[in-house]
Amino acid sequence: MRGLKFIIISAFLIAIFIMSVGYSLLSTELDITGTAKIVGKWDVKISNVEVKNSSIKKELIMPNFTNNSITFDVELNEPGDFITYLVTITNSGTIDAVLNNFIFFADEVNGSSEILFKTTEVDKNLDVGQSTSFEITITYNKNSEEIPQVNTKTITGIIEYVQKQEI
Repeated sequence: MRGLKFIIISAFLIAIFIMSVGYSLLSTELDITGTAKIVGKWDVKISNVEVKNSSIKKELIMPNFTNNSITFDVELNEPGDFITYLVTITNSGTIDAVLNNFIFFADEVNGSSEILFKTTEVDKNLDVGQSTSFEITITYNKNSEEIPQVNTKTITGIIEYVQKQEI
């Protein structure tokens, strides 16, 4: 009986050994590696500023602008004088954009109440390769009856585009 147990256990161990060797011969380990790279480019900017319309008779001072700011220096001489600028914003990047904030406000405490301004809206979506424009008109109040003591006004605008979220 002891001999039979020994033979059975030995045969069992040999069978396990043969299966282990067979498994290792028939199995393959695969190594998969890769690299992900972000190549998107954000490039939403002010691309042009031009005078669209003006009642000012003397030579105009063109505004200075960079990719993200504009500085106007306008001289309004008499009531009713105005100037309208056309501002173009371009998406030259590779990422679609959407308008997040469009607001203009004036320093009413330190600025002249006789200088008025208004803007038009821009397109909400600014996809790759597209441009949008808006107008800003600055006016010396045509109903003004005297020259104001404070003759300047600071107007600030915030136009913020963010990455368009695809749903």
